[in-house]
Amino acid sequence: MTLDGLRATPGILRSLVAIGRPEQLVWKPTRERWSICEILNHLTDVEKLNVGLRVRRMLEENLPSFEDYDPAVRFEQGRGRHPEVGEITIRQVLSLWSFHDLSHIRQISEILKAVCFWDDIGSLQKYYAINP
Repeated sequence: MTLDGLRATPGILRSLVAIGRPEQLVWKPTRERWSICEILNHLTDVEKLNVGLRVRRMLEENLPSFEDYDPAVRFEQGRGRHPEVGEITIRQVLSLWSFHDLSHIRQISEILKAVCFWDDIGSLQKYYAINP
């Protein structure tokens, strides 16, 4: 299940990005929140510098220790050691990766709802809310 989710993510992201125009992809809901482009950059960083690297190290090393990347990260099969939560498995890391990706897919969807469709639904906004 976890690997299926990870395999699906690139296609889902391509489909979502295809909905927006370039100016919509760089639109930020607030100064503190990310644009779709910034979210995509973040997902790339996480894959290359955090989760992907941790899984590779767990496969190649015996109980590798990891520097803390995100205190909310909780990692379960092939094992490593997280500085805050202790021993973790590859299954936990991959599940977290899928969970993290889905959170940002939802975030991208909310931004697209706001910038691509909200104004055009007019009076029907009464039945919906947006949270970009």
